[in-house]
Amino acid sequence: MRQSIENATTGIERILVVRIDPGEDLQKSIETIAEREHVSAGVILSVVGSLRKAKLRNVKSYPTQFPVSDKERAYHDIEGPIEILNVSGNICRRVDNAIHVHLHATLSKIIDERIVVLGGHISEGCETFVMVEVFIGVLRSRSFTRAMHPERYSWEIRLPQSGCNEQ
Repeated sequence: MRQSIENATTGIERILVVRIDPGEDLQKSIETIAEREHVSAGVILSVVGSLRKAKLRNVKSYPTQFPVSDKERAYHDIEGPIEILNVSGNICRRVDNAIHVHLHATLSKIIDERIVVLGGHISEGCETFVMVEVFIGVLRSRSFTRAMHPERYSWEIRLPQSGCNEQ
């Protein structure tokens, strides 16, 4: 099996601390703050709070060919109240300069008086409940971008080609 691994080194320039009030879309809110604060590359350090509802996506089967389509994915709408246990992800500019926020979440909710843990890729439609606090590590400008992969047809990170890693 052929394996290709690329890496680059960068640093955190600043940390954004964000509070999102009730009734907002989590992903769109992070996109908005990234635009407003001129974030071209960032990492989600921490997200805590609660959601009124969530929309998660998971791959349910391998595609016969790329790209992965909606027939190989499962979308789940989850009604709250929902606790956010963890969100991980990154923020970057695509090659067309559009902001791209890629988030995955671990969430919990009560079902039949039991705590149930759910997870997956965050889609638009995750509505904040009481409040959500987000900490974003803003990386050096253009530490990476996101481009369409020519074989997998998915938006994937592209590291700088200069061979120089920033410290």
